[in-house]
Amino acid sequence: MNDVPTAPPPAVEAAAPEVPALRTGPTKVPLRKKVEAWGKMVDEIVFREPTAEDVVECGAFPCRLRWVGDGVYVDVDPKAMRAMMSRLAQVPPMTISMMHPADFMTASLSLQSFFLPDLG
Repeated sequence: MNDVPTAPPPAVEAAAPEVPALRTGPTKVPLRKKVEAWGKMVDEIVFREPTAEDVVECGAFPCRLRWVGDGVYVDVDPKAMRAMMSRLAQVPPMTISMMHPADFMTASLSLQSFFLPDLG
């Protein structure tokens, strides 16, 4: 017997992408490589929720949106992000500078939503 369908399959609706909830509260980032903060080796950094004053004191938003054609990209200013991370974690800038690059990127991505507009 032949299993050839006699009718087209029913249309399947694609689920709408879930919009992440606005983040609040502290953000904990585990580190793959320990760094020194205030004379102690730490294996995680906890960032408090930022305020507008943090942006003013750091001198710039650490990331911005950029529209190119139909796409939207997030540009990160590494120096502004380091200053922001240092301020939010209350650690010296050198602590942030000594992070493994992947840890820096993970921390940066975890904080970006605080600095980008709600376009929903």
